[in-house]
Amino acid sequence: MADIGYKKLSVKGSHYVYDTNTNDLVKVDKAVYQILDDYFKYNPRTLKNKYKNKLPDHDLRSAIDFIRRAINERGMFQPFFKKDFSMYLD
Repeated sequence: MADIGYKKLSVKGSHYVYDTNTNDLVKVDKAVYQILDDYFKYNPRTLKNKYKNKLPDHDLRSAIDFIRRAINERGMFQPFFKKDFSMYLD
């Protein structure tokens, strides 16, 4: 699987995600910032079990919903493919 193209940033207590495919810098809440890497590694049940003692249930559900909407509605967090181009000269 290709890597997901994003970079997480934390500045003075605020959290951001830069998405390489959309070229968007989005401010996110702490829960999204915490679970984002694991969202792409685990199924929803495993993700909920991993964070059940670290985040309130409502925050976890909101974070998962935010990531799903970002993927489906904004096209964020798509696989990053390095493209090789070749050209033929006449």
